[in-house]
Amino acid sequence: FHGFTHPRVAMENAIRYFQIPEKEQNMILRHMWPLTPIPPKSVEGFVLLYADKFCGTAEVAGRIKHLLGPVLRPTVSITKDGRVGLCGNN
Repeated sequence: FHGFTHPRVAMENAIRYFQIPEKEQNMILRHMWPLTPIPPKSVEGFVLLYADKFCGTAEVAGRIKHLLGPVLRPTVSITKDGRVGLCGNN
């Protein structure tokens, strides 16, 4: 639901607070493509679109890493006799 309503709300807020030109309105309105059926008109619009996708992906990946980090990152232990072993985080 957010992906379908966010672009228009963001554009209306940008118009209300910053009086942005039509090109920037189009960039904001279409930055959720392909959820919005029509892609951006300009190269700058595609730059914004892919920057938004990159940031969203990085944010989600960071949250996943934070949640699964202890599971995915085993602890290295060294025994008294000098042997190295792996164990889970306890």
